[in-house]
Amino acid sequence: MPKYVYYCEECEKEFGVKHSLQEVVEICQLCNVSANIVRRPSTIFLSKKDDNLEAKIKPGSIVKEVIEESRQDLKVEQEKLAKREHNK
Repeated sequence: MPKYVYYCEECEKEFGVKHSLQEVVEICQLCNVSANIVRRPSTIFLSKKDDNLEAKIKPGSIVKEVIEESRQDLKVEQEKLAKREHNK
């Protein structure tokens, strides 16, 4: 979800909220007042591509790691269930 920046004219401060495009913020999250809240353009974050980092991490390696961890967790849970069923 995108993050939107709002300005509250009551407390004169900015706050950020993550929500869908259709959602409307009507209450300030800082002062909890239903005041004139104006959505402001949020800043764009640009970062320089780190070639060294990409050389170290192969595409899909993080996904493979998560899948393997999930397999291990599933195996442990299956063993727990098997023991529980035999004890009944």
